Amino acid sequence: MDADSIPAVAARAVSEPSADLLLTRTPLGALSLAELREVKVQLVAHFVSGELTVEWVDPAGAVYDRNLVTLETAERRELNFQLPVAGTLMQTSALTGTWQVRVLHGERTLASSTFEVMP
Repeated sequence: MDADSIPAVAARAVSEPSADLLLTRTPLGALSLAELREVKVQLVAHFVSGELTVEWVDPAGAVYDRNLVTLETAERRELNFQLPVAGTLMQTSALTGTWQVRVLHGERTLASSTFEVMP
């Protein structure tokens, strides 16, 4: 597994809400704050209905950004989200370190993963 693709797979029981996610960086291979333009999440939600939240958590543990989507029940739904980096507070404030992205269904965490942003 390379640093550009970071899968996170949640355990899944039949018909239980769950999610799988894949993080990618733009451009591929970018690790430093100066090079990184955005981080993308490809999310596959399984048996999820209602509100789904994607939270981007900064190295200090604070929620930096949040994406909300309301879903109708489906066995499988693919969604894409992105966290812009270039020209944002993340870059101008040099928010480097270990970031986390987590997928919530209500209070329940369906999937999460971490990624590094280097100075």
